[in-house]
This record gives sequence, C-alpha cells and structure tokens, in this order.
Amino acid sequence: MPTELGPRFRPSFLGVPTHMSTEDYTLWLRWAPRFAPLVLGWYFDVRLGGDRALATAAGTDQAAMWYSLNAKRADVVAELADSVRIIELRTRAQPNAIGRLQTYRLLWFDDPKISKPLELELVTDSTDPDVARMAALVDIIYTVVPPPGIV
Repeated sequence: MPTELGPRFRPSFLGVPTHMSTEDYTLWLRWAPRFAPLVLGWYFDVRLGGDRALATAAGTDQAAMWYSLNAKRADVVAELADSVRIIELRTRAQPNAIGRLQTYRLLWFDDPKISKPLELELVTDSTDPDVARMAALVDIIYTVVPPPGIV
C-alpha cells in the first residue's frame, strides 16, 4: 500500500497533530521549536505499509477503512532541505522504539513520497544507555529532551 503523507504543515506549527498522544505531544512541544528552523514542512500520523491489512479486506466495502485502521503510522515526518526524517516521539523510550523506526524505514523505501535521503530520529525524555547504543548502531538519531526543570 502506498505511503500516505497527509497534509503538510508549516515549520512553525505547534498545534495538536492528529492521533498524537498527550505524552507524545508534551515531548513535541519541547522538541519541535529547537528543530523547526531546519524544517521545510511537517507531516503527522503518516501511514506506511499496510499491504497485508489491505489484502485481508480486498474487494470489500471496508477495504479503505481496514487500511486506515491497520497501517503503521509514523508520529512525524519532517522534510528538510537535503533529507527526510521520520521521528518517533516516545516517553521513556525502550528498545521497541528502535524496532518501530526500523520498520518505518523499510516501509518508507517501499514507497518514498519525497525523493531525498532518509534519516530516523527517536525523541525521548530520559536516557537509556542500551537504547542509545542500539540507536547509534543502526543509524538512528537519539535525542533526549528532559522534562522541564531537569537539566
């Protein structure tokens, strides 16, 4: 199934993105203003993959709905001048966030909507040395944005 970027938002956008959890939104508000000067546009809740989900419902009236409910969804895709970055926002990120980003990479390459090199970034609020090490090993940018009041 094709990648569905959805609407493009201005770099200054700080509204509540579609389907973003309260915890993710809290991280977003602390992280996005720092990164926004590099961004040409944001995409939220980006659908990736879903071939298997769509095949299950193929030929039915609910195929589109089935895909909508079962496709993988990236929190944020940022278009930069020279690259595209898929961003996973995760409070207290654990190793499964790395696997999620690697899956997004695989699915993006099946149907890239923006022809620029792909980068992946995990944005979290606390450091886990094992997750940080694994991120570095698989070329994922690991960004820690501590909660307010913590340096």
